[in-house]
Amino acid sequence: MTNSYYPLNSNVPQLTVGGLLFTASDYFTPLTSASITLVNNFSFINPAGTIAALTIVLPANPLNNQVCGFCSSQIVSALTLTGTVVGTAPTALAVGTAYKYRYNSTTSSWWPA
Repeated sequence: MTNSYYPLNSNVPQLTVGGLLFTASDYFTPLTSASITLVNNFSFINPAGTIAALTIVLPANPLNNQVCGFCSSQIVSALTLTGTVVGTAPTALAVGTAYKYRYNSTTSSWWPA
């Protein structure tokens, strides 16, 4: 599978989750009630411990078919996901559970990938 947003090269971190290739990644260490904005294909959320609330902001100007995902090393009790998500967006994060979405420019929505 090729990725049209980031060239495949050995200097760019790569990760395969559920058969989808994620290249560039972000690493966040949020505190309770923080808001993080996803920029790259995959984001690792690594708070120091369980946090009560977190807001994840999906990319503001995504490309058609752009894939974006995230997972957490700790429990997030209340999650708010911004951006138009088709279906039911997660309202909490469990340890190690990955979520991934693909943007559709026709519907201007993020779809579960």
